[in-house]
Amino acid sequence: MTAPSSLSGLILQLMAAWRAMAIASACGLLAGSLYLSIATRWYSATAVLGPKTGGIVTPRLTGLSNVGGLASILGGVAPDDLRRADIYWRSNRFAASFLRNEELVKDLLPERWDEEAGTWRPDRGISARLGRLFGLVGADARPTLDDIREALDEKFVIDIKEQSFREISFLTERPQRSIRLLQWTIEETNRAFREDQLREISETLAFLDTRTTEEEQPRTLEALASFVEFLEQQQLRLEATPVFMFDIIQPPTPLSRPARPDPLLVLVAAALLPPTAVGVAVVLFPGVVGRTHLKLRRPSGEPS
Repeated sequence: MTAPSSLSGLILQLMAAWRAMAIASACGLLAGSLYLSIATRWYSATAVLGPKTGGIVTPRLTGLSNVGGLASILGGVAPDDLRRADIYWRSNRFAASFLRNEELVKDLLPERWDEEAGTWRPDRGISARLGRLFGLVGADARPTLDDIREALDEKFVIDIKEQSFREISFLTERPQRSIRLLQWTIEETNRAFREDQLREISETLAFLDTRTTEEEQPRTLEALASFVEFLEQQQLRLEATPVFMFDIIQPPTPLSRPARPDPLLVLVAAALLPPTAVGVAVVLFPGVVGRTHLKLRRPSGEPS
């Protein structure tokens, strides 16, 4: 039997293979159900951060244009938006901060922690095994900075919302782990930002102290005095209270169902992909299905 030259011929061939397609779909559903029963379930917790409202307002700096070099450092004094957080969250500095808290590393890499033995398991990746075999990697099984960065790339998700907002989430095997990681991420990011701003204020005050003299114009001196007073007030404020450098629009909130794998998606794919493959085989190899179709239609007493 030759390949069909019309749509009706193609439909006839597919109808002839309906049993094979039904069996393929049933097998796919069985395989999908088995996968869902053994696959690791990943749970997500999500938080939404936004720019600080009602925060620091930088005074007008009229009269300071004569102070050379001041404009180049004023950017560090004004509050940063969350684009700075994007860079921080992908930096070695953020990854290294996890290494200061072993409990957080256990939440981030639970598969590496042996609860019964109370020790870290070695990395089971191929590259790590080869490194230990040839002496390129030490025997210490404690997670390294590279392990933390790899885990963050896999489990820490940053979603930009309307440029001014960030939705951040962690994927872990238990919802409470995701919540703890998110809470710590928000607190650590805020601490790092406050630390940076305090350092920048100190550097700016030191710069102004060395670059200004009594020979400056009265208008310039008056503007400088106002600006220094502003910086000192912000410095005291940051040192005295745990000021948040951004607003928490939505606190860490877990999803009610696993984020991965999606049961509906897995079952739909399992039910449709195998019969689709059979249908493609029918089109590409029509001779096989054609002979089967003829055998099914031939009377029982007719010789083959």
